[in-house]
Amino acid sequence: MLKTGVLILAVAVLLALFKGYIEPRLDEFGIFRKVEDLNNGKCSRVEGLEACEDFYVDRSSGLSYFACSQRIHRAYWTPALNLLRRDKLPFPSQDYIAVLDLNTSEHRKLDLVNLPPHLVKNGIHVHGIDLYSHPSDGFEDNHGQIRLSEDSSDGSGRGKKTTIYAINHNPPDDLNSTASVGAQSVIEVFDTVLGDTQATHRRTIESEFILTPNNVVGMSESSFYVTNDHKKKVHWKRNLEPILTDSELDSITYCSFATEVDCRVAWHGKRPFPNGIAKGPANYLYMATTVNPWLHVFEIQPDHALILKEELKLPRITDNIHVTPSGSIFLANIPAVSKFFDMVKKHPMDSSLTSPVEVWKVSNATAENVPVDGKMHLEKVFEDNSNEVIGTTAVGIWGPKLIMTGVASPYVSICELDTKTAS
Repeated sequence: MLKTGVLILAVAVLLALFKGYIEPRLDEFGIFRKVEDLNNGKCSRVEGLEACEDFYVDRSSGLSYFACSQRIHRAYWTPALNLLRRDKLPFPSQDYIAVLDLNTSEHRKLDLVNLPPHLVKNGIHVHGIDLYSHPSDGFEDNHGQIRLSEDSSDGSGRGKKTTIYAINHNPPDDLNSTASVGAQSVIEVFDTVLGDTQATHRRTIESEFILTPNNVVGMSESSFYVTNDHKKKVHWKRNLEPILTDSELDSITYCSFATEVDCRVAWHGKRPFPNGIAKGPANYLYMATTVNPWLHVFEIQPDHALILKEELKLPRITDNIHVTPSGSIFLANIPAVSKFFDMVKKHPMDSSLTSPVEVWKVSNATAENVPVDGKMHLEKVFEDNSNEVIGTTAVGIWGPKLIMTGVASPYVSICELDTKTAS
């Protein structure tokens, strides 16, 4: 009788564990998920832009800036995924920043000039990217991803003085030590004029608080926030993150460098893999965690610290995010994690591997008539089983167009949504 009671108790505990932890995690990771089609009937491809992990869209001009590589290179050198075989790649790096004109679909590489010795030697190893357009008299600049000013002479937004913030996963001097020491990641700062063919290197920002940078958002010509996706560059615990529910990995760093570099932790939490970050309307900043996915809503304080105002549990593994002028948040989601990892890691052996795509939208939570009070509305707005779009890690909105790209995507995808969905 005692044995029967113990067995029943054990079964009850296991069932509770499965329902409370294992089943939700299996669902988040897309185990057994069937991906359908949603709003993927009007899609086009921009060939020649591959493995672009992140991008920025200037709304007034339609110019977008992409952080691009080659798919096979991402399989060997993507520190965020613990892929640390830099010795397998050409030297210097062949990564680049590309400019795509969404009006014409024409694109080109941005010529990076005035490079410091480490960029001349190693090249740039791009990941997250953001632009800050300098405000001019009579125009308001909202920072981050939602510049609303049109301060060029022709009214198109072109010609604006702009600062580019690019994460550079610079390798160590000894390439054979990459697996043991990880990337020596920094933030590269470039000055350009929107639409120009060149960007001039101004400064390299390195700090003990820029440890494992994943995404960056520019706040001025000399300040930014950046997420750290891990607590350590290399550690055996990194491989256990998919099963961790509580960790000390979640951090956002603020840096200013008008004179000396001053970096500090702006917020620290306990959810693994901080990822996409974006500035919203008013004084709000958004950040998504990838493993155990949540959307965090922060209020920026006068001292640049971040106060957590709201959190929203997300149904899918989430990468980068994009905020519209109305405050809607678009999320680049990964509906089948195992397929995504296989596509990235196994590309050298099988280039035909693909990964399905989902994009979810969080309705405006920062407009004057919709306070941040826990009533954010979440809906799926795009879904594709690798028929039109492959392996998205970043999304953006320009008019009715949904732009998608990924760290190992073979091309940039542009799909049309209805006006209400895209707002």
